[in-house]
Amino acid sequence: MKQTIYKGIADCHGIEHFVLDSDKNVSEQILYLRAEANRQRHAIFYKVSIAESKAKRVNTQIKEGNYKVALTLLKGFGKEWFFPQGKTKQYGNSLDLIPNDKLDPWS
Repeated sequence: MKQTIYKGIADCHGIEHFVLDSDKNVSEQILYLRAEANRQRHAIFYKVSIAESKAKRVNTQIKEGNYKVALTLLKGFGKEWFFPQGKTKQYGNSLDLIPNDKLDPWS
């Protein structure tokens, strides 16, 4: 099965962004800064290798507003996860905890 790299943001409420890594209209720096600004919700910037057929299933859930389900699927389908340099342990720990609405200190 052909694997494709996607990038995005996920947090305690599910997936916020999920776009092809090759999409140059979406800045990695902006995604990373948004994740870092929302670490209180365990937000992470990620890249993940996933089969295209599985990515379609994730996208379907996102389009239907099922962001937590989409993240749960992505966690199961993702072959290899990539995090920014120096963030592997911190982001990996957060990925293990999310999605979980109870982790949002504002709710």
